Amino acid sequence: MRNLSNYLFFIFLIIFSCKTIEIEDKKSYKKINEKNIIINRDNCTSDIYINKETNKKLNGKYRIKFGYGTIYTDFINGLVNGKYQEIRKFDNNLYRTKSHFIKGNKYGIEEDYFNNKLFRKCNYVNNVKHGKEYHFDKKNNDTIDVVTHYYNPNYAKPNFSSFYFSEIKKQEINEIRPSYRHSNFIGKFKLEGKYHYTHYSLNFEINNFFHITSNCKKITCIIEINNVYYLGIANSISLHLYKLKKQP
Repeated sequence: MRNLSNYLFFIFLIIFSCKTIEIEDKKSYKKINEKNIIINRDNCTSDIYINKETNKKLNGKYRIKFGYGTIYTDFINGLVNGKYQEIRKFDNNLYRTKSHFIKGNKYGIEEDYFNNKLFRKCNYVNNVKHGKEYHFDKKNNDTIDVVTHYYNPNYAKPNFSSFYFSEIKKQEINEIRPSYRHSNFIGKFKLEGKYHYTHYSLNFEINNFFHITSNCKKITCIIEINNVYYLGIANSISLHLYKLKKQP
């Protein structure tokens, strides 16, 4: 059964890799304000959207207004399911993200646009980037970089004592230790790219690696970026990377 499921998702990815996800008539989406929504966030894999007035899970097409933008998507039993488009406006610049979800989990091609110019395109399998991710110049759409993602969910959680941190104080290690011990370990990521992820920051936006829910507590992973190893500790807002001297 598991092999059949993997096969079906493989077919799904082939289909969606061949087309751009578009939102049809936006007026067909029911309006609802984020203030009228309760989001049940019991785990790290899916958010359940509930209408605060009716106390029922959202079903069908909705456009959700929030502080600086709008989300257009389909729901089934409160879970995002199908086409998803988020439009945000900052300082007169328009950002759009097109994705696809299956029962609350991100699957298939995701595209990011800046003022209607494509600047990022990648593929997700069960909320995790898989395969090649393309970065384009926002001005002329030239390809800047192609990052290849590998993910091993079966990578065993290493003992904290096996970590060899570099450029980090002992006090900071003691602060990291409980966060790592009481977190959900999700595996190992490997990324290879000429430009992106080479000049790294200790605070990456969470969507640079995987998609998790807004109320997810600490999760950890091992991240290998161009043959350099990191311990990643994340919540729903940010991902902190701590450089390791060698592979744990």
